[in-house]
Amino acid sequence: MNELRIVRGRDIEVNIDGDIAFGITEINVRQKRRYHAVYEFMSSAPVEKVAQRAEYEIKLGIMTMFDFQIPTDRAFTLSMIEDRVEYRYEDCRVTEISQGAQGNKVVSQTFTIEAHDYRERVIEDE
Repeated sequence: MNELRIVRGRDIEVNIDGDIAFGITEINVRQKRRYHAVYEFMSSAPVEKVAQRAEYEIKLGIMTMFDFQIPTDRAFTLSMIEDRVEYRYEDCRVTEISQGAQGNKVVSQTFTIEAHDYRERVIEDE
């Protein structure tokens, strides 16, 4: 997975269920792969580990005045568009919310989101 770094606010567009999200201060995405251990009969050590489907953990920082954009009671789709490439995370659910402020910066909330499906596509010019 490539690292996605935002330098200016207009470098990337973030959409939540098709609506543009505002006040985003941070985005971090981590891919977590789960493994299933395969054991032989009467053995305590796994013979092999089989890769299962990947899950994605998204940390989304947002200014508190825009926190109503993130649905906390249902699943949603989060997509990021950068240079005609769309990164789409589906079946997202909020698992944790934390809030904080540092010095004279804006108060922000960090949403920890778990996604079960990831797609990447190039957007064609129309």
